[in-house]
Amino acid sequence: TQRKVKANIAMTGEITLREPPCANHAVDVVVRYYLQQAKEAGAELDIKLDVPVGAGFRDTDLVIVFGNLFENAAQGISRQTAGKRYITARCGMEQGKLILTIDNSTGPGDAEYKSSTGLGIGQSSVKAVAQKYHGSVRFEFKEDIYKASVLMVMPVSEKVQE
Repeated sequence: TQRKVKANIAMTGEITLREPPCANHAVDVVVRYYLQQAKEAGAELDIKLDVPVGAGFRDTDLVIVFGNLFENAAQGISRQTAGKRYITARCGMEQGKLILTIDNSTGPGDAEYKSSTGLGIGQSSVKAVAQKYHGSVRFEFKEDIYKASVLMVMPVSEKVQE
């Protein structure tokens, strides 16, 4: 079952979530951290993450993927100078595959910056993790929207050594 995050701003300006963004604790912690930054920068959040515990992916690998992509989204929003700020993210398991998509608004100069520098360290790390799980990644700019997609195949053995 996917969980919908409904964010409320408390008087302190901190984000409070009625439900955890994700049942996987490691992913939940890192996602909350970057969602807080994005919210403080004025972003609207539409987050639905279903990352099952014990699906065969190492928590450290999931943190690399989710941490880098949500950090990129939060940074893109903080560089944005005009327009609606938002992050839309979906993640779930389908036929033994973990599929994550994140769309976020970004500043007009980000596309030129990213294309001139190629994949950054974070994106390269995400790509390496996806390939480790026989998956793939896709990063693209479309107007002032940055889109990241990751697909990872659940390992045959569900026992994971940390």
